Amino acid sequence: MNAKSQNTGKAWLDPDDAPELTDDFFEQGVWKVGEKVVPHAEAQQEMARRRGRLNNLLLALLVHFRVKTL
Repeated sequence: MNAKSQNTGKAWLDPDDAPELTDDFFEQGVWKVGEKVVPHAEAQQEMARRRGRLNNLLLALLVHFRVKTL
């Protein structure tokens, strides 16, 4: 029997598949700091400020553990 059965179901679609992220998707985004909507430049400044704080914390931890292990 070489004929396809007419009673086969539809192809399965994974409900967890995410849509493709296009440039249009990102252009519609909204920059926020906390719950406050801010311009892109202000969001960039806040990210740089937080990144600097994190780098300082990591540096302090590295110095602390290096001194303890010597």
